Amino acid sequence: QHPLAEKTPLLSRDLQGRDVLLLEDGHCLRDHALEACRLSERDVTAPYQATSLNTIVQMVANQIGVTLLPKMALDGKILAGTQVKTRGFDKETVQRSIGLAWRKHSPRRDEFLLLGEFIGQQKRT
Repeated sequence: QHPLAEKTPLLSRDLQGRDVLLLEDGHCLRDHALEACRLSERDVTAPYQATSLNTIVQMVANQIGVTLLPKMALDGKILAGTQVKTRGFDKETVQRSIGLAWRKHSPRRDEFLLLGEFIGQQKRT
């Protein structure tokens, strides 16, 4: 029933000034979510914090607010058994870069390069 539930695609600015349920301070996913949306702590209000994505999903399911979930969690069926709606962001306004690093003399260099190629292919699909 949230006003953003029918908006598609979302823009990061749609979250500005809104209450957004986030993981607790210090959790890397909290920082990643805000950074991917190009938002800072002062752009949103976090009325509640949680220690896990499962807790946040239950808070959203109980109409406490909205949140940001990584696609990996959605693919893992974190919303199973709920009536939570998801909306994707416009890909031009929300993005995240990741890197793959290993020790210079690692004996697994070839495996890491193969993993990097695989990740790159997933990004293009």
